[in-house]
Amino acid sequence: MVNDAEAIVPDSTSLALTTQHVIPFRLPQELVTATQAACADQGFPITVSVLDRDGGDILLARGDGTTGASVGVARDKAYAAVGFQNPTSALEDRVKTTGFGILTVEGFTVLPGGLPIKA
Repeated sequence: MVNDAEAIVPDSTSLALTTQHVIPFRLPQELVTATQAACADQGFPITVSVLDRDGGDILLARGDGTTGASVGVARDKAYAAVGFQNPTSALEDRVKTTGFGILTVEGFTVLPGGLPIKA
């Protein structure tokens, strides 16, 4: 999702610039719909949170029948997945083997279900 470019600045200094791609809004909408449908087929409602690469909210969709607590948990799992660019299930495994330091990061919830979006 990142491309590099080189810019020449006065005084002949070279500077590397980064291009960041933005997820079009229709993609989070499709992800939310598909995820909620798949989980509903298995008999459980969920809340889905989609964040941008900086952890800013793009879309939050609370499923029918979910509790209020699911909103914070969904967002915090998404934030952990974005922050570490790893599925939260892998982060949960890391906690088991390396200790609880990762659990002290404010806003992170390390439970299965959070996935980073990569291109």
